[in-house]
Amino acid sequence: MVDVSWDYNSKVSAEQFIIRFANEFFPIIKSMQENDGDLFVSDYQKLVSLGWKIREVSSHLKGKGNE
Repeated sequence: MVDVSWDYNSKVSAEQFIIRFANEFFPIIKSMQENDGDLFVSDYQKLVSLGWKIREVSSHLKGKGNE
C-alpha cells in the first residue's frame, strides 16, 4: 500500500487520496456545468489546490516506480 500526502502534515493511502480528490473535484465541475462554465473564485482556488495535490502525488508515484 502506498501512502501519499494530502496536506502538509497528513498522509493517506492512494485509494483514500482518490476518494478525497473526487469528493472535492466533482462538486466544482457540477457547479461549473450549472453556471454555463462560470467558475467561482473559491472553486478556482480549490481547483488550484487540487492541481498541486495531484501533481505532487504523481511525482511521488513516478519516483516510487524508479526505485
